[in-house]
Amino acid sequence: MRLYNRVVLMHRKQIWQPWMSQGRSVLNYSMEHIPHVVLGIPFAVFFMVVIASKEIYKANAYQFNVYKRRLMIRRPEDIPTEYRPFCS
Repeated sequence: MRLYNRVVLMHRKQIWQPWMSQGRSVLNYSMEHIPHVVLGIPFAVFFMVVIASKEIYKANAYQFNVYKRRLMIRRPEDIPTEYRPFCS
């Protein structure tokens, strides 16, 4: 006969664990989640930094290409007045 753990039995609605009425405090219950949260925050920060740095790199590459494209454009103020049509 197969033994199922608490999560499976709760999922199948065969048991329900009202932990407040079983004498467990909210503090006791929330203590279970502390390691999960404490370990999860550095991972989340690390991946956020990785993703943000990728985005910054892409934005900088794009801006540099815009800068290079604008360098190729000759503006009216670069051309001497005597060579400009319509005295612009």
